[in-house]
Amino acid sequence: MTSPLLARRDAAQAAVDAFLGQAFAWGQADCVRLAASVLNHHGLPCDLNRAGKWDSPLKARRALKRLGYCGLGEAVDGQGLARIPFAFHLVGDLVGLPSSEGWDLSLGVCLGNGRVLAFSPHDHQAGVLQPEAEDILACWRVDPWPKP
Repeated sequence: MTSPLLARRDAAQAAVDAFLGQAFAWGQADCVRLAASVLNHHGLPCDLNRAGKWDSPLKARRALKRLGYCGLGEAVDGQGLARIPFAFHLVGDLVGLPSSEGWDLSLGVCLGNGRVLAFSPHDHQAGVLQPEAEDILACWRVDPWPKP
């Protein structure tokens, strides 16, 4: 059995391998697909994968509404992940950052040492960012440990 910390590292590395340098594309290479990839890597349930397909912001909002969510923060809460202070993040946790698209937030994956894999609002590519403390809107613990 892989140790939980190695599983976290592997999930974060898989996200980096799949998304780093990818141009933003609605429904293919976007923050929801990035976050879902981490949950999927751990075999955790993720109803965001059942939202259907979207290729525009309007269709993405409709997909979230079909699942009963008003925004991305609520959608991540709906995955059963606990919100934590960013100061307590571990590699592979999810983080909410400001969105340039009018959403409540955008999602990224914690890489450690305050670094996050996320889509940059400046060049619309996935990259490693080091957000300022005031830019962290939320953080969720992705728990790959089996529950006792």
